[in-house]
Amino acid sequence: MNELRTPTAWIATAWLCACLLSACQEGESPASDATTADTLSSDTPSDDTVEADGVADTAPGADTGEQYVAGPSACCLSLSEGVIYWADEGDIYSQAPAEGDSPAPAPVRLIDHAATQTDPTVADGVLVWADDRDGDFDIWMWRLGEPLSTAAVLVAAAGDQRHPSLAGDVLVWVDRRRAPHSPRESEIWMLDLADPDATPVALTDDAVEQDDPHTDGLSVVWSDYTNSADGVYRDLTDPALNNADIRRYTIATGEYDWVTTEGTKQLRPAVDGDTVVWLDWRGINPEPKYAEFQVFAAVDGGPEQFVAWSGWEQPLLWRRPAVDAGMVAWIGESSEGVELPDGATSGVFTADLTNLSANATLVRSIPGVLEAVALESGRLGILGDGLAEVRELAP
Repeated sequence: MNELRTPTAWIATAWLCACLLSACQEGESPASDATTADTLSSDTPSDDTVEADGVADTAPGADTGEQYVAGPSACCLSLSEGVIYWADEGDIYSQAPAEGDSPAPAPVRLIDHAATQTDPTVADGVLVWADDRDGDFDIWMWRLGEPLSTAAVLVAAAGDQRHPSLAGDVLVWVDRRRAPHSPRESEIWMLDLADPDATPVALTDDAVEQDDPHTDGLSVVWSDYTNSADGVYRDLTDPALNNADIRRYTIATGEYDWVTTEGTKQLRPAVDGDTVVWLDWRGINPEPKYAEFQVFAAVDGGPEQFVAWSGWEQPLLWRRPAVDAGMVAWIGESSEGVELPDGATSGVFTADLTNLSANATLVRSIPGVLEAVALESGRLGILGDGLAEVRELAP
């Protein structure tokens, strides 16, 4: 059985006991707006947390959505049942949507500890994250609605365990437990949370780097450097020499397959049923480096499909695309046939995989750097540069 170690440094009531329900107003910071699930902590986010203003457009086919305040270093978005979760300044936050005509409740700081908590992922009321309070990053879990004192470390080993992805009862992550704990020892591990006697299982075990795992509960996809000359990711390298490919593991059958083995760089995959999407650099002139990228998809075992091209003058915009029910969303500075409005520097684009002949749709843009995008049941979650937002996408 997996041993769960209960924290002793912090005991609190559940996040549902958050006491402040005032709406977030533009320019206010979570120091005054965010409630906290850890009632014993006096820590608050810095006062310089502000909402990004000058937000540009709402494109046809999308509602305006609800905007909330997030810190300027917010990252690592998860969207579950209309609630968004993110990490900021080493803590984990959530934001529930407004109900009816009532104002939206304040963002809630769920996990507040002097160590670093990051990479939140949520499914079916279970919050999982990476936490370095014991010296390196381990995987922690908390069933939302239960006392915070029940939060516990789920996977602890030498080296870092990070970048979890949770869907249903299937949890996957990047694990560097094998010495010397470098990127070359980065393997993909999986755990079945439905089985209390289950032990973590290594899906990969070799001398090359694996990264960017994502699961929909049926299969697992990740970036794999088996076919790259160095076996690991090399920063600022010609995409033709940095050959990551996309690999998949099907849980029901235990079978592996390559989604793509194209000879350049493919990264940041996401999976939804038979659909896999990723960022792709095939056919792109490497100079100037990182000036553009593409989104590709493979549907139902069919051929790899070009979805969209995006400009990319800021390397910070290297973010995983999202996919749900045939809709793809990604972050970029431009997309083929679609430009950002004046003053905006990054935006969220969407495309319908059943109608790839149409241009991408610009759903949101801001005068800053967007950090993450998520899709769930017709909802779009957006995070970055002081902004946290959920919107309903029109049919």
